[in-house]
Amino acid sequence: GTVSVERRASREGVRRISSVLLIVNPAARRAAAREAEAVEAFARAGVACEVRRTERAGHAAELAAACGAVDAVFTLGGDGTAMEVVGALAHGA
Repeated sequence: GTVSVERRASREGVRRISSVLLIVNPAARRAAAREAEAVEAFARAGVACEVRRTERAGHAAELAAACGAVDAVFTLGGDGTAMEVVGALAHGA
């Protein structure tokens, strides 16, 4: 028989993601178009999603550094957005 993903994850000590921060760079070509799609996907999965939009260079790092108690941080943008977020999370750990 099949074992539900949640039951298997629970047995293996894997924590379910229940809240995320989505950092969106509206200047990135496809980010704005994908934002609604991403939010909808999180909602279907039962995951609370807070969306924050960057306003200037370096802002993604600031948003990530102040992310608070979320289970994961996602980005919609280019390489620069992702690198800012990774850098901020790595240095804040």
